[in-house]
Amino acid sequence: MLLGSHQRADLKGHEEYRRWSPCISEEKWDEVLSNSGFSGAELVLRDYAKEVCHEYSIIVSTAQEPTPTTPAIPNSAIIVNKNSATQRTLAQQVQKQLESLGSATQGIISLEEAMSSGVLNKAVGIFLLEVDKPLFPSLNQENFAALHSALISTQSLIWVTGNNRKIPEFGIVDGLGRVLCSENSELVFTTLSLEDPVTSPDRHAKHIVDIFERTSTSIPDDCESGYLERDGMLHISRLVEAAYLNHDVHMKSIPQQVEVQEFGAGLPLKLSVASPGLLDSLQFLEDKDVDFTEPLGPDDVEIEVKTAGVNFMDCLVALGRINQSTMGAECAGVVRRAGEASGFHAGDHVAASTLDTMKTIVRAPSLCCVKIPENMSFTEAAALPINFVTAWYSLEEIARIRKGETILIHSGSGGTGQAAIQVARHFGAQVFTTVGSEEKKKLLMDLYDIPENHILYSRDNSFAKGIKRLTGGRGVDVILNSLAGELLVASWECIAPFGRFIEIGKKDIWGHGKLPMFPFAKNVGFSAVDIASMPAEKFPLIQRALKSVVDLVAAGKMHSALPLQVYGISEVEKSFRLMQSGKNTGKMVIQMNSEEAVLVSEF
Repeated sequence: MLLGSHQRADLKGHEEYRRWSPCISEEKWDEVLSNSGFSGAELVLRDYAKEVCHEYSIIVSTAQEPTPTTPAIPNSAIIVNKNSATQRTLAQQVQKQLESLGSATQGIISLEEAMSSGVLNKAVGIFLLEVDKPLFPSLNQENFAALHSALISTQSLIWVTGNNRKIPEFGIVDGLGRVLCSENSELVFTTLSLEDPVTSPDRHAKHIVDIFERTSTSIPDDCESGYLERDGMLHISRLVEAAYLNHDVHMKSIPQQVEVQEFGAGLPLKLSVASPGLLDSLQFLEDKDVDFTEPLGPDDVEIEVKTAGVNFMDCLVALGRINQSTMGAECAGVVRRAGEASGFHAGDHVAASTLDTMKTIVRAPSLCCVKIPENMSFTEAAALPINFVTAWYSLEEIARIRKGETILIHSGSGGTGQAAIQVARHFGAQVFTTVGSEEKKKLLMDLYDIPENHILYSRDNSFAKGIKRLTGGRGVDVILNSLAGELLVASWECIAPFGRFIEIGKKDIWGHGKLPMFPFAKNVGFSAVDIASMPAEKFPLIQRALKSVVDLVAAGKMHSALPLQVYGISEVEKSFRLMQSGKNTGKMVIQMNSEEAVLVSEF
């Protein structure tokens, strides 16, 4: 017999088979198969047509999906200490919800009544004896006997306690449950720890009924043994295999074949770090993230990268400081292919603000890209997106900075700092800024003619006193902040009435830093900006800001941050080390020279 499925039937154990197998007919086979979870005899191939010569048949049948059955809701019994008002109130709510679910409750009874009546032999026990205070430390001989009798008579129970994180005695029942389940494999023993059983009895009753329904409709091996309420939600203790981490560990532990080859020779490459934290392990891998043989989406563009900007975030990724693997968030290059609805064409020169740009070829949504003039170099174009889009979006879109307002820009000599200085001056604002060294101070005085007393020191909070002195105690209208910890708080205290504070740093955000609330009394606003993590629906904002900046640069009204430091693709480690040192000024750009030799790793 051939079965048209992976499923097989144990026909030899079937009563009909034993009864009819010596002289079974095709009609009887059809009945037997239908009763065994198959579609019947769909096709019967006899060895001989005449019955006298017939010895066997080949029968084809298909296994049928079993019809799911909904388990019946079992009866329930709620066990309480009737002297406890908290337990009685919660029990009444549980009983009400159980009845609406369709469970026939045996009532709200005491432990002694449960022992004497034997109701737990045919019902799920819901024990609320430890809802308000621990039971086990105060058990006497009589209570112990009643509890022992109740526990050995039931096959399924839910034990509810108070907060076992605050009162350790509530956790005694966990050990009891494990011992009972090890001695009785058919017992379903479930615990639930509630945060504050005195309040919100409706919510807690719902938790109990949800667990009751889950445990009563599942096989014992699939049931969770413990639940814990936190912030109103139920949590369970479960370990889930992290397959992606296993893969990462495997890829980093297997021997690697490393060879030196030209960057533009062979398959598309992308920058990676073999051992996060070790910059000398920067290397290139074959770019398998994208199948370049697949057609582009209608709104996508494919760019041959000529230059890519370097940002501090890339350094953090290489050092393993953040949970991210992609490096590069801006680039400039030539369009290789373009979707029909993208508005771009092959051969267009573009700048793009998108993730994972330290590679040979980048695919990006068209809304992340803008065309650049033919006379604008790829080097300058790659230096614009992240710094200038961050500055433009922060000051024009969020802060709505206006002529005559004052602004404090931290780390003014860096890429984003210089971009913000230019944007603020474009809108007519008065600029105050901070730097970390005399060299950086001189750079800003020479490049932007900022008065010396408007350039303050950023390594301590002395700048806050300087701002109060320079503004007559009022503070500044806009603050573009990248400092962390106490220096962030010092900046926050420099805000003027109706001011706008724009946070572009990440350390305090990721570190769950705290912010004093008193400055909000001055009708001020606090916003955080991270262009690199903007979702897809915000891409038009990126394109609008980038186009505004490119037009101003093309008109000679703005320029990329200076000095513009250009490194070849083989000097990536050198550029990252300079970024790590904190001594860099201006902007760093990587030039993707196809003939340069790089380390390429093959797994």
